[in-house]
Amino acid sequence: MRGRWRVVLVIVAVVAILLAFAFVNREGLRATYWTARGDNCGTLAVNAHALVTSTADAQRAETCYADAAAKCKSALLVVNAVNYNINATYTFLVEPPIGPTGACEIAVTEDVSATSGDNYSVSRCQGVTQTPTALKFAACGDLKDVTLPAIHAGISTL
Repeated sequence: MRGRWRVVLVIVAVVAILLAFAFVNREGLRATYWTARGDNCGTLAVNAHALVTSTADAQRAETCYADAAAKCKSALLVVNAVNYNINATYTFLVEPPIGPTGACEIAVTEDVSATSGDNYSVSRCQGVTQTPTALKFAACGDLKDVTLPAIHAGISTL
């Protein structure tokens, strides 16, 4: 009888640890889940704040992402930014609700390698809008407002 209680206690402990891990890493787990399932709208390249992706490719990628966000359909847009001593990849995600009561969310994962150290984080954005010349993300955590220009040689705020 004592052996059964020990097994039950071990199982309860393992479940508690897994739930604690999921709670602490909720943002990262959700971002990983939608990154694997989202439509890939494309990749933009930014070098020293200038967009180096062609105008047509940038507009196509940004329109794909904006359409997915408007429909709350899972999608991602990747931005590779190189700026002096920093290499960074920003993945903007449209995350549909999980379950009937959830809300559509916009998130950005930031993976930065710099001479001062590496950083990985996930932030929520308040929203995204598309203009004829840019894709604008509002209030994305520490990144604040982010503008991705669709015009060649435009200036990016990343």
